[in-house]
Amino acid sequence: MIILISVGYLAVIVHRQNFALTYDDRLGFLSLSIKVLVACLIPILTFAWGELPRFIPFVILLFICTLILTQALRHDPSVYLQRRYRTAVLLCSALLALLVVLFSSSWFINLLLQLPYLFYRWVIAPIIMLVALVVGGALMLLFSPLQDKIRSFLSQIYDQFVGRLNAPLQELPENMEAEAPFQLLDYLSPLFTLAISIAGLILLVRLIKRNRHRFQPSNAKETRTTVSGSRYFEAAAPADLFPPSEPRKAVRYYYRCFLRTCQKMGVFFPSSADSQTIEQQSQKFFRPESLGQLRQVRRVYIKARYSDDPVQEQDVQQIKSAYEYLKDEQEEMDKR
Repeated sequence: MIILISVGYLAVIVHRQNFALTYDDRLGFLSLSIKVLVACLIPILTFAWGELPRFIPFVILLFICTLILTQALRHDPSVYLQRRYRTAVLLCSALLALLVVLFSSSWFINLLLQLPYLFYRWVIAPIIMLVALVVGGALMLLFSPLQDKIRSFLSQIYDQFVGRLNAPLQELPENMEAEAPFQLLDYLSPLFTLAISIAGLILLVRLIKRNRHRFQPSNAKETRTTVSGSRYFEAAAPADLFPPSEPRKAVRYYYRCFLRTCQKMGVFFPSSADSQTIEQQSQKFFRPESLGQLRQVRRVYIKARYSDDPVQEQDVQQIKSAYEYLKDEQEEMDKR
């Protein structure tokens, strides 16, 4: 089922020729690969679902290839011909082959299964024994004066219990049949399989709908500024983690956030595009009722970018509210 869902998603992407690659999307797939790998390892370490190791090579393949692709999207195409870059790619490919071979072999999986047992035997068990000796010694010293009274009390309880056991038992019915104990795993196995199947189908539908508004006429377009030249490191872009306190910088911060939202919506604009071109391209992807928000974003940005007039806190709030409105629309379309 997992392989069929993956093949179905790839078939839809190839049929619609949606080959646009963005750095943020690849990071999302990289995070998804880590989550799926952990989800596959947990049942193995709990001595359950012995068929899951078959899927680990596919997860590692997706993980390593996505990692290489995220690095490729950060560089200029001329870097691909450099010997150092090709050596790094070959080393990652060799690591991929080694991991696939290891996780495909039964002895490596058995070794992984032995690690929890060895950890318990050589680490957890000695600690438990040490704590038991300390607590037992303290209790013995504490209750040693009451040893005779406790022994007589326990002997009375034992005599009463043994006396009840020696009482005559009633005869059991001849036709009574022993019922089989309740097997929890017999019910958990199909439920777990059904849950995985439903989650996979939901993920497939969401991925297809998420990429529906990103399809472009051409095959591939560059949507990320490449890392090239020494000037990039001299004037690196801000981290954009939090809005600056200065109003003019805050307006430009929210405009950069707006550009990233447009890229997630599938809007393509070259590096030479101005704010008017960006607004015109964005109008094709957002709803008609959002045109006012797009105009407001551009109006406030032009004031902060090109005008010498002071930028007020009210301008920051206007572009912030417009950006949040457009971002909510983009997230709503991703959920469809």
